[in-house]
Amino acid sequence: MVVTAADLPPPAYAAALASVDGLGPRRLRRLLAATPPPRAAWASVLGGHPDDVSGGWRAAAQEIDVAALWSAHRERGIGVAVLGDPGFPSVLADDPEAPAVLYFRGDPKVIERFPRVALLGTRRPTRYGLGLAAQLGAELSAVGVSVLSGLDPGIDGAAHEGSCAGWAAGRPDSAPPVGVVAGGLDHPSPGGSATLFERVAGCGVVFSESPIGAPEAAWRSRPRHRVLATLADVVVVIECHHSGGALHTVRAAARRGVSVGAVPGSVRSPASAGTNDLLADGCFVVRDVTDALVALGLARAGNEPVRAPARRAPRR
Repeated sequence: MVVTAADLPPPAYAAALASVDGLGPRRLRRLLAATPPPRAAWASVLGGHPDDVSGGWRAAAQEIDVAALWSAHRERGIGVAVLGDPGFPSVLADDPEAPAVLYFRGDPKVIERFPRVALLGTRRPTRYGLGLAAQLGAELSAVGVSVLSGLDPGIDGAAHEGSCAGWAAGRPDSAPPVGVVAGGLDHPSPGGSATLFERVAGCGVVFSESPIGAPEAAWRSRPRHRVLATLADVVVVIECHHSGGALHTVRAAARRGVSVGAVPGSVRSPASAGTNDLLADGCFVVRDVTDALVALGLARAGNEPVRAPARRAPRR
């Protein structure tokens, strides 16, 4: 099916604007808020926007075929949500740094239906960390809690492997996983598992603030940490080195008043240096799924109850 300009919905123009080089997240948010709808904002860029002093936006926009770009999104099953529209996740919409344009694969409505715990950690985990991440992911999903993570190799990937298994085993009462990645949704992040990416998108949802074709880059990770922290009711760090990337999400969560917990580890293990620091700074201790669920229940006090397991698993 050939898509023409007359057939294009507003998100098509928002996606085109998000693909303009030099039009960063803050400027894009201001532009779409000041010149609605997205088609009018697109026309203002093509016509020479007053803020486009060098003409760079206009030159970049002239290289974009909006209809072809929108067709590429549809062919890949990638949805586009625009801030202010009914389909935009409400938990993100109220954040002062909310993304103006959010891309997704899967069902974005799962964000509204289930309580959410982010399970995060290092790309260089121990066997202890990998096993615990998979166990917590499976147990949380099985009792109706969506597990959020970044789909990176290591702790994030293990948490989502467990979450997918818990979702499959616990249906119809289980909760699907939620991924947040740094690069475009037309390809999984480098080093990550394409199979796991597809599994999470198939049973839950994967979000990104980056347009299609955008590679994962260090500067794109910062918005991802912000989105993860905003979506989460509770953040749990399983293993993290002293200056690990998960700490960016922790800091974003602290600015938003989101509770942060950490799994204690050996003081001799570099992979637990960051988590032990978090515990020393006053974060709550996570020894098993019950500790995570207690924190989640407190975070969501006044909302729907969180379903807990029948009893705490015996310690070995």
